[in-house]
Amino acid sequence: MSFTHDIQIPRVEDEMKGGVLERWLVSDGDRVEMGDPLFELSTDHCVFEIESFQAGIVRITAPPHTEYLVDHVVGVVEFTEQDRLQHYHLGIGLNYQQRLALKALCGDMDERSWMLREFKQVIASKLGK
Repeated sequence: MSFTHDIQIPRVEDEMKGGVLERWLVSDGDRVEMGDPLFELSTDHCVFEIESFQAGIVRITAPPHTEYLVDHVVGVVEFTEQDRLQHYHLGIGLNYQQRLALKALCGDMDERSWMLREFKQVIASKLGK
């Protein structure tokens, strides 16, 4: 069974209404993992690298060098049940601002390693270990 997850233009600044999808960093049909960069989004202030929130196969539906409104769907990630379970177990369900804050906390540590460490600590505390 396969599922899809929309790739949308995120709100990366408080007042933004949209941005320009400058370029795709992956090709249609590429396999991505959570956290892999998908595309560059430019606003009036900055260029952001937008990451995948889901592991799977990328299907691009919107061309680069085009301005899109926030929440516009520019592609999808097709994923399997195994990909979905990996997403669930790593606790990835954060919005873009939360992920940026998490990256700031992680420093040099890989984001998934940090989350896995935290997940193990929570489980250990629940089991009384």
